[in-house]
Amino acid sequence: MKSLNKSWKEISLVMDNRPVAELKKRWAQQRSAATEAEKKESAEVEFKAALEAGIKAALEAEKKAEAEKVGSGEADIKAVIEARVQAAIEAEKKAQAEKAEAEKKAAVTAKEASIEAEIRAIVEERVRAVLAGQGIDTAEKKEDKKEENGKQQDKKTRRVSFSDPLIIPGKTDSAASSSRRRESHEPKVRPYIETKLSLDEILLLHKLEARFEREKWLHVASRFFDKTGKRITPEEAKVRFQNKASYENS
Repeated sequence: MKSLNKSWKEISLVMDNRPVAELKKRWAQQRSAATEAEKKESAEVEFKAALEAGIKAALEAEKKAEAEKVGSGEADIKAVIEARVQAAIEAEKKAQAEKAEAEKKAAVTAKEASIEAEIRAIVEERVRAVLAGQGIDTAEKKEDKKEENGKQQDKKTRRVSFSDPLIIPGKTDSAASSSRRRESHEPKVRPYIETKLSLDEILLLHKLEARFEREKWLHVASRFFDKTGKRITPEEAKVRFQNKASYENS
């Protein structure tokens, strides 16, 4: 429906009033998956074309070598054929490496898009919660002010009774009013949304943190290979470290 240029509000109504953030997240995931499939298909087509070109070049080299067989020795022909075949093999290896690199970049891009969508949804949800909480604080302040004004009015209209000499007029209400006034003037702890950071800046912080985490475990896996000659993925290094830490803590 988004491809029909419908607004997110209209789509939400059609989809049983689902949250717009959830619809945006699913739309981003579908687009990234489609883009990844297109890149994979394009890489396969290029790989197939390179392989066919290499085989064709080898066949042409073989035909050319057979045609030149009269003027050259059998050893020279064999060397030419081997060179052509080696060139075809190198072309195939290069195509495979390019395909693997393209798939890796596509996977990283899709993962970053998914992480960004999830972070944006979480931050937007927290912002809405914070704004709702601030509204509650404002209502509570108004209610406290109203209650304080009522107590002050009761204090003005209070009449002293001489039947009970232990009651000191105004003392209890004055202490409660002073306590209430101090509480109303005490500074409240504001959430991080009032640190003058925009939503995009908060998202950037989360992206930098995720990228630093990924690069850290990539560095660990690289150093492990330099020391031992054994290859492990960054995910395996992270899992092993976490398992070791949980075992030691237990």
